[in-house]
Amino acid sequence: MGKFIDFNLILYTKDNMQFIDCDIVLVPTQKMALNVARFLMPETQIIVIRRTLLKTQYEKIISIPFGSRVVVVNTHRGTTNQSISMMYELGASHLQFLPYYPGSDKQVFHNIDTIITPGEPQLVPNEDNSFIDIKETVVDISTIFDMLIKLNMLNNITKKILHSYVELIKPRSPGLISIIDSSFNNSEHLDLLLNIIDQGLIIYDKHNRINIINKNAEAIFKGFEQLYLGCDLSVFCSHEKLRDIHDKSIIENAIIKINTTHYLINKYPLYTKEIFIGGVISFKESEKIQNENKVIYRSTKNKGHVAKYFFEDILGNSPQIKELKNFAKKAAQTDDDILIEGESGTGKELLAQAIHNHSQRKSGPFVGFNCGALNSTLLESELFGYEKGAFTGANNNGKIGLFEMANGGTIFLDELGEISKEVQVKLLRVLQEREIIRVGGTDIIPINIRIIGATNKNLYTLVREKAFREDLFFRLNVINIRVPPLRERNGDILFFIKHYMKLNNTQRDIPKNLMDVFSSRDWKGNIRELMNCIQYMIHMSDGFELNGLPEYMKDEIYTDMKNTPLESNENMSEEMAILNYLKEAHEDNRKSSRKDISLILQKRGVNLSEYEVRNLLKKMETENLVKIVKGRGGTRITQSGLKFLCNHPK
Repeated sequence: MGKFIDFNLILYTKDNMQFIDCDIVLVPTQKMALNVARFLMPETQIIVIRRTLLKTQYEKIISIPFGSRVVVVNTHRGTTNQSISMMYELGASHLQFLPYYPGSDKQVFHNIDTIITPGEPQLVPNEDNSFIDIKETVVDISTIFDMLIKLNMLNNITKKILHSYVELIKPRSPGLISIIDSSFNNSEHLDLLLNIIDQGLIIYDKHNRINIINKNAEAIFKGFEQLYLGCDLSVFCSHEKLRDIHDKSIIENAIIKINTTHYLINKYPLYTKEIFIGGVISFKESEKIQNENKVIYRSTKNKGHVAKYFFEDILGNSPQIKELKNFAKKAAQTDDDILIEGESGTGKELLAQAIHNHSQRKSGPFVGFNCGALNSTLLESELFGYEKGAFTGANNNGKIGLFEMANGGTIFLDELGEISKEVQVKLLRVLQEREIIRVGGTDIIPINIRIIGATNKNLYTLVREKAFREDLFFRLNVINIRVPPLRERNGDILFFIKHYMKLNNTQRDIPKNLMDVFSSRDWKGNIRELMNCIQYMIHMSDGFELNGLPEYMKDEIYTDMKNTPLESNENMSEEMAILNYLKEAHEDNRKSSRKDISLILQKRGVNLSEYEVRNLLKKMETENLVKIVKGRGGTRITQSGLKFLCNHPK
């Protein structure tokens, strides 16, 4: 599968833990799945590898006489039991298998006929019995099939590869190949077409057997054991909520609830020359239909005062953000004024737009304005409007103000803490009376608006300092919503990193030391600062390493590192050996790969594997002693590394 999928091998140790950004992780055991899960990016899927035997090895087992007592020897209790389970599943039920592993009772070898081991002959005691080494097990076709399905890569080309592979092995799912074949009666172009349609599609034949399930249908019925290729439609529809699908030949725009989601369902029979050949069932998420209407609404209202964002646009999966959205949705259903407090970059206007679109005023205008951008005179004319000739330079026809523009809808006033006392007085009248008077005018104009104010300052502190009117504060603060800063919802950091990578169509693994920096940072610029950092690392740096961070962040990190000198490191001698070799390579203008470093150091009596060299180099790069160049550039010593050697002679 190497032509279609990039495989990367990661060996986990205590010193090498990193966050992985990939589509699928293959792990050998359930225990490993539990250990690795916490280091996966959101939406990454895990497959526990199922193993089997080559046909040549299986034939050795199946030829053992009926009723024989067979000892299976492996490294641990768990792996030994897995080997026995695999052989029973493959059909060797005519044998009595007994487990043996280091530390278990050797009495098991008394009165036996055969010993079997999967590639561990050194563990077999010296007994006078026939001995079979079935070598290492191989990956079962069911694991490869599962991987291809999850990657949406099961097609005519990969099917041929599966056919070739199954000829070599004893599959644990012997009927799988026929199921694969039954799903490819149509051309590959049809397969591609079915998977780009944004609906779940299930197609069945004239015998009511399901032979096509597109990827959206798989996602809808994930974990639904009654849906699989080749199953009868009645089996799939055995769930009480799906019975109508089986009973009716035609269904048009019916609504059913699957798990917690509502779907619009249609079912139509298919005919060729008036002969029934099967049918198709489609499932479309009702919320997607609503979202499509929102997109149309946004595109047709791209001019004017319109709220573009909804609650689903507020990203994050931390408890804090979920609680914030739930509270804001309740607030949206009222018509009370709202005060949103939060640091810069936390998304206050996005929240205000979502509240508007969730309120009874959603069909009205949404007018947003930054009050800190203008002085008090200009701010007043923008908010209240002005009459003809109100001041020098005024428009000859006068101008309507933002309050009037927001009539029937919502006005969002950002940076309220910046407005002057004069404007505060006039804003108080608007809150109390819902009336305005234009600058230079005398007519009272009634308005029907909801006001959402926002500030990155503590208004109550400003009230105590006499910088903000107390009566205005309490008028505004009917419902108070505080948007937590990013440092208080640490769990969302990984979510946003994954989101911005997706937006930029990129995938990168994140070393644990870099993730530690992301998790421990204060992020004074909040989501906006994190987004800028990720954008910088994607477009301007060689990779996701500490050295790829923006310069101002690296300066902070390296300043902190000065408090942890290299002399206190237990691997000091090994790191010094690497630095001295890199210095020699620098002087000879030679490139240095991990393999080169490992070989040379072993000759000098420092036994380090390539893997150990890699880990040490990564750590030394965080200390700015070396620079790891991507590709074939190798590793070079930095000026800081050279200075360190000068200060620490051999």
